[in-house]
Amino acid sequence: TLEGTVASVDSQAMIVQTSDGQEQEIVVENRPWWFAQEQGFWAQEGHQVTLVGFYENDDPSTGSGQRFEVGRITNVTSGQSVEIREDNGRPLWAGRGRRGG
Repeated sequence: TLEGTVASVDSQAMIVQTSDGQEQEIVVENRPWWFAQEQGFWAQEGHQVTLVGFYENDDPSTGSGQRFEVGRITNVTSGQSVEIREDNGRPLWAGRGRRGG
């Protein structure tokens, strides 16, 4: 769980400056951001947000770099929250998939 302030936001991405002492910049972009917006999520610069998710290597073959994959975004300022991934990390925009076979 990361907390921070929206530093920049548009239809392509939301950039969050974390306030956890590490001063990270988390970029929510591409399909996760588009899905959040399709669900009605919005934020403005200066809004306080909480990001729940996990870190994943950018390059699995080398293990270099890590990217934060967002599972849920909560706009603390407005009280709005949106789920982007299931608890196991599966993207909600990916559909239900096959079951039992």
